[in-house]
Amino acid sequence: MTPIARTTVGAASLAAALVAPSLAPAQTWAPVRIILTDRTYDTLWMVHDANGNGVIDEPDELVQFFGAANAAGTPTCLNPNALGVRNDGLVLAGDQDNARRCVYLLRDLNGDGDAMDAGESVIGVAPGNASGISFAFPTGVGFDARGRGFVVNGGNTLGLDGVYRLEDLDHDGTWSQAGEAAEYAGVPVFGAVNGPFVPYEICFVGNVGYMRDSGGTTGNITRGVYRLEDLNANDRADDPGEFTPFWTTAGQSGVAPAAGFGVCVDPMRPRSFYVLQTVAIPSAGTDQLIRLTDVNGDGDAQDPGEAELVYQTSESGFTSIAVRALPDGRVFVSDNSGTRIIVLRDLNGDGKFDGPAERSNFFVNTGARVGDCRVFAFWPVTCLADVATEGSSDLLSGPDGFITGTDFDVYVQAFFTEARRFCDARLIADVTDAPGTGPADGFVTGADFDRFIESFFSGC
Repeated sequence: MTPIARTTVGAASLAAALVAPSLAPAQTWAPVRIILTDRTYDTLWMVHDANGNGVIDEPDELVQFFGAANAAGTPTCLNPNALGVRNDGLVLAGDQDNARRCVYLLRDLNGDGDAMDAGESVIGVAPGNASGISFAFPTGVGFDARGRGFVVNGGNTLGLDGVYRLEDLDHDGTWSQAGEAAEYAGVPVFGAVNGPFVPYEICFVGNVGYMRDSGGTTGNITRGVYRLEDLNANDRADDPGEFTPFWTTAGQSGVAPAAGFGVCVDPMRPRSFYVLQTVAIPSAGTDQLIRLTDVNGDGDAQDPGEAELVYQTSESGFTSIAVRALPDGRVFVSDNSGTRIIVLRDLNGDGKFDGPAERSNFFVNTGARVGDCRVFAFWPVTCLADVATEGSSDLLSGPDGFITGTDFDVYVQAFFTEARRFCDARLIADVTDAPGTGPADGFVTGADFDRFIESFFSGC
């Protein structure tokens, strides 16, 4: 496979594409890369708008990211239905198939645009793990500001509803040992037996999580979005006051939660999120995109004007599953029935996506190579010298798309302390191998320092 040019840096291009809310039709858009799960063909795909024309040109811009022919010999995914990508490119994928019931750890170490090479894939946690946690039905993956990985599990006969934190404590590349998969929100909020909750995706703003729930139609209906914050620093978010309703009723906003899967941060607006849902009005099977905004800062989106319907469609053969938004205002939605990804653009600046030409197809699967279009996530390709977030005092904050003095200071500190990121225990200062010509090798040597300096002053 031809290596992907590093001139289109995922995080950097997205941050640089930040624009004002009012967008003219002539607006140019930064190219994006998306990892997409395919449950039909047991694989993950990457769609990459390399030429920046706003659509995926097949077949060149559709490549396999992970599948059965991987050189590591990792058993391929069978029912990948949860996906998350960290700001340094680490990919976590949850598999619900009874033969897997696991979470994959995937990383493109050599920069060729996939995780098909030796050492780039592993099943990180599976049945029989020493923590005794069952990921029988993983539904969502998210990362907090410190790079910690979180997996949402939907309860069934093999496991309970819960949100679990993953951390590689022994640095062996998995989460199979005791304590490496730990309950973050569990019995105190979901119950000791599976009850009305139907938890799905999770996203984070800093270290605060927002979880989508699609609870039942009768009795104790829990559907909506919940806010999770570890207030007492005990590495849990299910103590009193830590797991709270964010949007669970129509309240004063007038927009009621319905069944749906997706939730994501709106990076264009402070304290804002997008959720997908399916309702019966104006007609059965209407797919809606709701924007939630905590306008008054009280920790929920249930006050006047805080929940707004910004797009809907009642067309047949359309089933919305996942939603992701960019700092430039674009919102992407996967259509599982149509096996495509659409993009919404607010061209007239009214905050909605119902105007002429504001919806278009981003990926349409013209060659029918993709069998299932369900969960997806943006995938950044970061520069070796981008190791920290500008303005953050946290050594573990990770890349932000810009090369500044903060990156230099953090790298030097990480080099001498051998600091590691949470979740996968990656050495922050490990950017190359001993000869200084290959990918990171799990050790920190002078070659890493030299390679970082070269990258820092060359601008990648």
